[in-house]
Amino acid sequence: SPNHAVDNAGPTEVLLLSFSQNVLLTRFMIGWRQTDSDLSLVRWTGNAAPTVTGNTIAGLIGGPWDLANHYADAPADQYVNTGLTPSQASRWWIVSAFDPGWGAKNWTADNDYFKFLKVTSETVVPPQEVPEPGSIALLALGMAGLAIMRRRRT
Repeated sequence: SPNHAVDNAGPTEVLLLSFSQNVLLTRFMIGWRQTDSDLSLVRWTGNAAPTVTGNTIAGLIGGPWDLANHYADAPADQYVNTGLTPSQASRWWIVSAFDPGWGAKNWTADNDYFKFLKVTSETVVPPQEVPEPGSIALLALGMAGLAIMRRRRT
């Protein structure tokens, strides 16, 4: 107080981002930082909506939360590419000051302070289903029937 930054001095603070459909976070930007700005990006892999209230990081990571990546010393006012792949899309994301509970790293975990400013995302469209061989055979049979009808007319 009064800075209202996300930090890991004492309890690690997190932001929960919620979207109406699966998205891939492609870039983020922090607007302010102090001392250091290591952060973790974590995605929800479960089916139902997540609950995070009153839980610890150890309790969250033991469930369907999955570490997407850690980012060291993010610069202020510059986009950072996440480097994530479409298979890592999710409806719910956690942005956290670095905490080794999300996944071990040899970083200091009590000096990260930042304000999260922007995030860019892409909607991930599920792959289209490939038609069954029977559908293709039915289409071929229809085309053959049209060809026969045309020959009979001439």
